[in-house]
Amino acid sequence: MHQGYDLLIIGDSVLDIYLNVNRFPINAGSTVISPNMVTLPGGPAGLALIASRLGLRVAILDRVGDDPFAFALINELKANGVETRFIRGGGKTAISINLVDSAKEHSFVGYLGDGLTEDDIDGSLVMSSKAIFFEGYNLTERRKAYYGILKAAKIASSNSRMVFFDPGPLVGKIVALDEFIAMSSTVFLNEQEAVSYTGLPIDAAIERMAGLAGRDFVVKLGERGAVLIEEGRIEACAAFRPSYIESTIGAGDAFDAAYIAGVMHGQSKRRACELANLMASIRISEGLLSTPSWDMLLSMKTSD
Repeated sequence: MHQGYDLLIIGDSVLDIYLNVNRFPINAGSTVISPNMVTLPGGPAGLALIASRLGLRVAILDRVGDDPFAFALINELKANGVETRFIRGGGKTAISINLVDSAKEHSFVGYLGDGLTEDDIDGSLVMSSKAIFFEGYNLTERRKAYYGILKAAKIASSNSRMVFFDPGPLVGKIVALDEFIAMSSTVFLNEQEAVSYTGLPIDAAIERMAGLAGRDFVVKLGERGAVLIEEGRIEACAAFRPSYIESTIGAGDAFDAAYIAGVMHGQSKRRACELANLMASIRISEGLLSTPSWDMLLSMKTSD
């Protein structure tokens, strides 16, 4: 029998490699030397790190490579309290090369890796976890990882576990998107993703989602904060402007992690949404490893 976890991350563990460039575009045939390089867990792995720092018991179920990328990824997660023994080798590690220029604009060059398979999904592990989280990068085609995530979502949903889903920027390409949304307790979208999902301008998109019963939506609006759609009710969540922009990369994952932590620590969903905005602001201005403890985050001023 597995010990219980608050949050089980399903797939998409990625190692982010940050490089700085002077400006975009980078032309064919050019040589650009970054003054530094930083490697950190990204995507759901970055979310796992933040959620662990915010006091949740977090585990990741995934398949990576037997390579230095996986070594760096797993070591950083372990150092931050994330359970990594369910991350299996034998595949290829997902990588994102994040290029950031002097204006803090960015571009990604990524490799999805092999990801988990249906056979990797341990039903008893899913059942012993209070909640699962997955995102949409591996759901755009029916490859092995698609069926692994689908199996985990079905087990969690049918057994009344909380299911958190962030479709991401490829929302319009996800195969059977409505099936994954129907299995979810909470769906995270940013403004562009909400528009893409509904085919409507943002205000009409929010109204449309408010009419979908059975799940919550949280729409991230950047400088305008966020909107929580709970049981058909629409509530605004206050924004927190960062004092300095280090990088906007990973702000969405930080938001998701803090929202999940807030809900699982017993906060109201609106309060969790405001704490998520605050956490995203901290991520933008101070970076991934600046994540405060849960008590510190609660002590910071919000509009509550």
